[in-house]
Amino acid sequence: VSRQRCKILIEELQSSVAALVKENASLVRENEQLREQVERLREENRYLASCSSDDESDDSESPSQHSSDQLNPPQFPLPAQLPVGNGPLNGQLQQFSTAPTNIAG
Repeated sequence: VSRQRCKILIEELQSSVAALVKENASLVRENEQLREQVERLREENRYLASCSSDDESDDSESPSQHSSDQLNPPQFPLPAQLPVGNGPLNGQLQQFSTAPTNIAG
């Protein structure tokens, strides 16, 4: 009887280990995706900050000279939906707006 219980316990532990290994791999992929998204957002933030500082330092520039830059900022590849996986959000999708932003202010 004891051997049978031990065998069942080992099978349950093996099953748990397999599930945890799979979940860990999913979380590693999710972490990589989120790190990439953070970097893209940082780049966009730097660009927008430089546009803002350019606007403040270029007060002598006429609006027509600078408006083409404001209407056509570089496009940063932001996903419309980022799958979150099996992490704390339980596979829900995060919604992100990719609509162009008018930085003319």
